[in-house]
This record gives sequence, structure tokens and C-alpha cells, in this order.
Amino acid sequence: RLPLRNIGPMTVTPAGRLRLFFALWPDPLARAALAARAAAAARDHGGRATPPAALHVTLAFLGAVEAGLLPLVEAAGATAAAGAAPF
Repeated sequence: RLPLRNIGPMTVTPAGRLRLFFALWPDPLARAALAARAAAAARDHGGRATPPAALHVTLAFLGAVEAGLLPLVEAAGATAAAGAAPF
């Protein structure tokens, strides 16, 4: 079973909804490699790199969801991931 992950405080809209998404999170080795490339690109071309802990691939952006629906969203994500093997 793939773990559900909350990376920190959820963004809440002025209407009190949660901005939610489903994502893949790189393993520590991949995260370190991506962070190094991002830091080099920022250094060489300007801008700023995404913090390593925030690096992910968004699979589906759900947008602003009523907070009361969070358990249903979590259940849907767990069901969708139930047959997936870690990679």
C-alpha cells in the first residue's frame, strides 16, 4: 500500500476550501539529484530552485475542495493507489 502524504499545512482559500492534489514523491536519491540540478539551473540562469522537500510530480490537481470532503478524497486516493506497486 502506498502511503498518503501531507507535506505541511494545507492551503486554505478565502472561502475556507482546501487546495488539494494527488502527486508522486521522488525517493531520497532522486530528490537529491533533482535538487542539485535545480540549484545549478537557478545559479546559472537565475530564479530560485524549489526546496527539495517540495519536489513532486502532480498527477491530478483537485483545486479548492470543501474541508468536509477531505476524508472522501483520501479514501479515493487510497483506493486508486491500492493496486500500485512502489517504484
